[in-house]
Amino acid sequence: MRECAELLQTLMEESGISTSLIETPGAPVVYGEVMRDPEAFTLLIYGHYDVQPPEPLEEWVSPPFEPTIRDGRIYCRGVGDNKGQLMAQVLAIKTYLDVVGELPINVKFVFDGEEESGSEHLDSFVAQHATKLACDLVYTSDGPMHASGRPSVELGVRGILGIEMTVTGAKWDHHSGNMGNVVPNPAWKLIDLLRTMRDETGKVLIEGYYDRIREPSVLDRELLQLMPFDSEQVQTQLGLSDLQMDGETYYRKLAMEPTFNICGFHSGYGGEGLNDEANHAPNENMVTELFFNGILCTCHVVHRLGEFAALKE
Repeated sequence: MRECAELLQTLMEESGISTSLIETPGAPVVYGEVMRDPEAFTLLIYGHYDVQPPEPLEEWVSPPFEPTIRDGRIYCRGVGDNKGQLMAQVLAIKTYLDVVGELPINVKFVFDGEEESGSEHLDSFVAQHATKLACDLVYTSDGPMHASGRPSVELGVRGILGIEMTVTGAKWDHHSGNMGNVVPNPAWKLIDLLRTMRDETGKVLIEGYYDRIREPSVLDRELLQLMPFDSEQVQTQLGLSDLQMDGETYYRKLAMEPTFNICGFHSGYGGEGLNDEANHAPNENMVTELFFNGILCTCHVVHRLGEFAALKE
């Protein structure tokens, strides 16, 4: 992580951005700025230089950390989340400075090294460096393009809450043929529990889950209907063949409803072939994304924008 942060620092400095590494208890934050005038409008750009793990490696057509161009696209781990956008912003500053010589506004950069693991130390970083981060607007581009290719500006995104549950049974594994009907299988217990959390239509049954969700207004629904929607194009982009919903439903679920998803489920033997030992401790990773009142931001930098703006004033 440090090597990546130092590389990014070098690239930013070569682009005309005054850059420093600010230490945290975890990965360093790469901070940069191009200041025209302390009184000028100040934009803070948030991004992250860490990426998701590349596994399973055997699924990659080209090495995950060697950018490869195929059919006019760059393929590598993190190119779309968030290194592609990050470098586009840095190079945009370089290009503007090369051509014009001076930016019309102040621009600050906060590039996080822990976004993919929950930005554990970002909140304390923001609190400690609030004066340095004072700005008029926080901007982040960390997501996909609209299926039509049209640029879009999102006013908020879902936050995330991760939960890991472990269910145990007997103190050790048992042969399923001998004790399968006697020893309770924790995997089935966990499946039975999950059945109580969500119905067949996808509605979450957890008490209080929707308590603070604002229902779309008439105007909201009208605006959702106006957004371009091509079912076949969306299905191709998502790798699906049977997306049964219209544009309004698609955008309502995408932008105005919480989600509740299982991101991992582990129980017993997971290798090739058969192991008929009944497992005593399955483990399931479950993620629920909460979306209250239409706007919750994924990063604390955006969440605390009001504090920065007040400092700027």
